[in-house]
Amino acid sequence: MVRDYKRRIVAAHFAPLRVRLNAIRKNTILPKDIRDTASVQIHSLPRDSCFTRIMTRCVVTSRRRGCKTRWRVSRIIFRNYADYNRMSGAIWAVWVHHTQCTRRHMVWPPPAGISTTDYIEKYHKNLGD
Repeated sequence: MVRDYKRRIVAAHFAPLRVRLNAIRKNTILPKDIRDTASVQIHSLPRDSCFTRIMTRCVVTSRRRGCKTRWRVSRIIFRNYADYNRMSGAIWAVWVHHTQCTRRHMVWPPPAGISTTDYIEKYHKNLGD
């Protein structure tokens, strides 16, 4: 976690300079020696000044993989916090359970001995549960 924090500070500090030097280096209108000088200056900067070296890590466990970007925690910590209501903004996904079960078990045309209207009323009654 400390390394990630330091990388973020260094990258933020050198970001404007890197953008300017990269713009000079990739500009084809400028002379070759100016572009080469900008390239040498970029290579002389610290390696951690590049924003691509910043990895999304969990702020609790420093785990690299499975990190939720919005909360900056790993999926394991996210699940643990969300289960015990310690995660702000996390809610369970809600599906209407009876709708899917009822529709799966209903067949058309209705079975023999049941009128169509009774069958539909039973269907709508089960949807309201």
